[in-house]
Amino acid sequence: MSVAFVSVNRLKDETGVEINIYESDESSIELQGSPEGVAKVKADLLDQISKLENEKEISVNVDIKVIRTWGKLREVRDAFRTVQFSIPPAG
Repeated sequence: MSVAFVSVNRLKDETGVEINIYESDESSIELQGSPEGVAKVKADLLDQISKLENEKEISVNVDIKVIRTWGKLREVRDAFRTVQFSIPPAG
């Protein structure tokens, strides 16, 4: 089962809402914009979180050009020991 991820950039473009994600011991998301836009973004993000809570496996296609450093993948793997990455050969 795969989940269609909510694109933060798409939400910003559609609603005009500024979305700031802060990561520390506890991650938080700050939304700034019109009440209607903030409500839509919040609903979309909460819906996505609800879907992800029950996921055991998620497939995400990432263009190799957007991965700036492989070190980021290692950081995620080290922070979340149950996360596994499978990178198929080119072509």
